[in-house]
Amino acid sequence: MPGTITGPEAVRRSLILIDHVRSLAERHPNEIVLATTAAEVRAAHKAGKFAALMGMEGGHMIDDSLAVLRDYQRLGVRYLTLSHSVNTNWSDSSGDTPKHNGLTDFGKDVRPRTEPPRHARRHLARVRQDVLGRDGRRARRRWSPRTRRCGRSPATRAT
Repeated sequence: MPGTITGPEAVRRSLILIDHVRSLAERHPNEIVLATTAAEVRAAHKAGKFAALMGMEGGHMIDDSLAVLRDYQRLGVRYLTLSHSVNTNWSDSSGDTPKHNGLTDFGKDVRPRTEPPRHARRHLARVRQDVLGRDGRRARRRWSPRTRRCGRSPATRAT
């Protein structure tokens, strides 16, 4: 959903999308499994099923609320893009004019809640370098979509 949709409407739409994914897996248990861990992805593959994984493409969908982020995690969401194509109230996007010089205090509180060993992964592809901080280059390389596709991310590395 576009980053311009914010607040309670973004949460409402996100919950509808989560419900659709969960319902799809429930309606087609022989073909699709909701996976929230790497082990579940491997088990789905071994069983010949599709693994459905959920993530949030934009921190605007948490409506500036850590409680909403925790609810998404409980529902199976496993990563959060801090900012997508536009800034959030707490994180600068690489596709927008900087407003926060990286992260606000709230953003600094969100960021560790989306890192391992928590339930969600932080998706770094579209955040500004100043959001990433001191270890940003290494983190961006480790967690970018390209490295995940190549299997170099700890989240997708086969055992």
